[in-house]
Amino acid sequence: MTAAARFDNPDAPITSMMSFAPLIRHAEKIPIPGESICSCLSAELTAMLGDVPEFMAPITDHAILARHPRLMNALMELVFPLLYREREIACAMMPFSDRPFFATPRFEALFLDGQGRLKGEMTMDAGQLEEGKRIVSYLSILEKYYGIQEELRVPIVRRIQDPESGLDRYYDIRFDFRFLDVNAKKMPDPPTPEMLSRIRQHLNDANRLMELIPPDNFELHGFIVHSAVDVTVASIVSALERELIDRLALISKDGFARIQQLLRSLFRKKNLIAGISALQDDQVLLINTGSKMVDHCIFQSSRHVPMSEFVDTPWAQAVRNRRSVLVRDVAESFGKQPSGHKQYIPEARSMMIVPLIYQDAVIGTLAVNDPQTDAFSAMDTLQMSQLGPLFAVAVNKALSDLELQVQSIIKEKYTDVDPFSL
Repeated sequence: MTAAARFDNPDAPITSMMSFAPLIRHAEKIPIPGESICSCLSAELTAMLGDVPEFMAPITDHAILARHPRLMNALMELVFPLLYREREIACAMMPFSDRPFFATPRFEALFLDGQGRLKGEMTMDAGQLEEGKRIVSYLSILEKYYGIQEELRVPIVRRIQDPESGLDRYYDIRFDFRFLDVNAKKMPDPPTPEMLSRIRQHLNDANRLMELIPPDNFELHGFIVHSAVDVTVASIVSALERELIDRLALISKDGFARIQQLLRSLFRKKNLIAGISALQDDQVLLINTGSKMVDHCIFQSSRHVPMSEFVDTPWAQAVRNRRSVLVRDVAESFGKQPSGHKQYIPEARSMMIVPLIYQDAVIGTLAVNDPQTDAFSAMDTLQMSQLGPLFAVAVNKALSDLELQVQSIIKEKYTDVDPFSL
């Protein structure tokens, strides 16, 4: 077992060797439409492979790839067609490696650092990720030699910083194992029913699997295709749901800052500023719109503006029509009221407002502001409307807490008063 056989990860649990043999074998089995006796390997590519027999054997010296770029590119074109390569976010990589030997332009721009290694963070714990890698490596062994067909059902999401906006983006990493072979150095004994049962009981425990099936008896030959699918919207909505479970999320400085950062990533605007309003009697409680958030109470952490001052403003339009409103120019739209400037932050030049509806009643609004005019489009309002129910629940929770606090104060001050002393 050599270090070269484990490529750039000497701690890999199973010996891995780069090989194009599984890819070539797979290509030979796929006929060209209308020409069933021909494979999708062209005559030119077949001739090129004949001139470089090293590409047909396990490769331990990866410098050979750089010495034959034309052949390398031709093989990769089988996996990543040229017409799709500009759009696809994908790479080819050895098991347990963080350095692809081939990547599409978009994958390279998003996921690789200056040394050609993966950058960004996984949304799962590092220990869980390592455990998952080892379990995945065993799935091929289990299928080929033990007749156990399973797949890892846990999503693997990588968070990266978008090179243009500097904001977080989330990508679901998916794997294609078609071009990876598992070979046994010595054929394992036929498994007994008891053995198969023990394996199934420990499919989530990599250490136990390694005890039951010693990894040194196997080698992985080939490579894995990694493809990335943008799941930023779904990931951010899930993160917002987790944040808003906390009853203090909207009314604490740190909690609101985290929510605002998620909204910035969602709308791809690094200077976006969020604002929340809640309706209480004849007042509008404005959170993060001139408020200081000095207390863990929506009343103390908000600025109070009489509802009468919102007449004929986009805010009133959103509440009245119960639908999102797009404000191209904030100063112009709110300027009809003498006190209109109090209803938005000074930095705001454009805005989107969505009414927050809880049990068929409008209880507040969610607004996102940007320091540029005309920063939002009608497509953004579709996404904004989907956020309404999440924030409506959180605002209702904050208002309910406020009501409980008021009732508690009333009870504390007046319950023990002697009615005959009044």
